[in-house]
Order: sequence, then C-alpha cells, then structure tokens
Amino acid sequence: MLQHRSRTPARNSLLQRYSTELGLLVERGRSQAALLAAKKEAELAAEQARDAMHQAQAADQAKTAFLASMSHELRTPLNAIIGFSEMMVLLGDDGLARYREYARDISASGRHLLELINDVLDLAKVEAGKLDLEDRLVEVAAVVEASLTFVRDSALERGLELSHALDGDLPPLRADERKLKQILTNLLSNAVKFTPHGGRVCLETFLEGDGALVFRISDTGIGIAVQDIPRALAPFEQVRSQAGLTVEGTGLGLPLTKGLIELHGGELSIDSELGRGTEVTVRLPSERVLAIAA
Repeated sequence: MLQHRSRTPARNSLLQRYSTELGLLVERGRSQAALLAAKKEAELAAEQARDAMHQAQAADQAKTAFLASMSHELRTPLNAIIGFSEMMVLLGDDGLARYREYARDISASGRHLLELINDVLDLAKVEAGKLDLEDRLVEVAAVVEASLTFVRDSALERGLELSHALDGDLPPLRADERKLKQILTNLLSNAVKFTPHGGRVCLETFLEGDGALVFRISDTGIGIAVQDIPRALAPFEQVRSQAGLTVEGTGLGLPLTKGLIELHGGELSIDSELGRGTEVTVRLPSERVLAIAA
C-alpha cells in the first residue's frame, strides 16, 4: 500500500510533463499551420498579380494592334483623297472629262474616312456612358429597307443572294432611327464581307411571343470559331480569317453594334461555326414596341 502511494507523485509528474510537451506540439502545429496558410495566401496573391500583369500586357498588345490597323485604315482613304486631288490639279482643263471619276473616288474615300472616325468616337462615347439616344417613332419596314439598300450593291458585286423576310403589319418602334440603321447596316455589311462568292445573306424581322422585336441576320460565310466569338465582340480585337478570305477592317463594328443595342436595352447573340456561316440575333425589348407598350 505504501509502495503504491509512493508511485502516484511520479506518475503525476510524468503526466504533467507529457501534457506540457503535447501542448507545445499543438502550439507548434498551429504556428506551422498559420505559416503555411500565410504562404499559400502570399502565393495566391502573387499568382493574381501575375494574371493581372498578363491581362494588362494582353490589353496593351491589343491596343497596339488596333492602332496599327487603324493607322492603315486612316491612311488609305487619306492617300486616295490627296492623290486624286493632286492629279486633278495637274491635269487642269484638259482632264475635265476625268474629273467626275476622280471626284467620285475622293467622295467615296472621304465618306469611308468619316465612317471610321464616327465609329471610333461613338465607341468611346458608349464605353464612357456618354452616348445618348434620340428616341422617336420608327417604322421598322422603312429602316430595314434602307439598311438592305445600303449593302445591296456590295452583295451584287460579290455574287451573293440578298433576301429578307419581314412580318407584315409590324408596329412602330421607339428607338434612335440613325443608330438602329447603324446596327443593321453594320451586321449586314459584316455578313456580306465575310461571305464568299455565290453565298446567301438573309435578314429576318419578326415579333416574338413576349412582344420583343427580333432582327436576325444569317449568312453562309466563313463563320467564326466558338472560342473566338468573345474576341470578336471585344473592342480593339480582330479575329483573323482561317479560310483564306482577306478582309480589311478595324475590328470596331461588332463591339460598337453591341454597345448600341445594349443602349436600347436589347441583346446581341451570335451563333456561328467555322465554314458553315453565322447567325446574329438582335432582340429589342417589348417596351420599345409601341403596340405592346401602349
């Protein structure tokens, strides 16, 4: 009995020592866990910083490519304007019969240059939220016909079949007429531009069941790869053709068109596949269709 009692203090001392050591191990484990968490957090922050840097570099590269493209696009019509003007001066009265031809070329180059400048300014205003709509009552059929007329000659020159399907008795639309024409002509021009000889371009206009107004432009052109569609809609980006079709441009058309549609409260969607054509759908909300909103 006395021997058992004498062992109790020693055992208690041993338990106390083990308890102390266990506490130290637990505390050390917590410290190591905290250090590991801090290390992981630092690695994550560094990775995010690298991603941000790569995104910034990609944006800079895109802007550089855009400026190079825009420089070419601006120089081409300017060179034509200057060159033909100088020829008219040099020819004098002897070249009177040729003045009309040169004047047409100068006018076409000037209009092209003006369109480029307007696209740049409008896109800048859209991104800054400073582009306002001049809403008015718009006859949809008249806007569709004007837009088709704008691209009809280009379609004929390329040997394309240009058609449209328009629902009868469409109600008036509350919209900015100039910007609505700009939306449709941009999309139709793209369809014509990227459709090889002998292809088809079609514009459909109809009301959906919920009263929304839909414009759908489809073509049998070269198409866009699914992964490239976001790039095609991004400012300062261009999707290079993989079908051997050389097309010049600034890459502003689709981003500007998307911005103008969203300014009307609408949506733009693209369904496309390489080598099988593209279908672009513009959906304007029912609130803008007068017969529905009334």
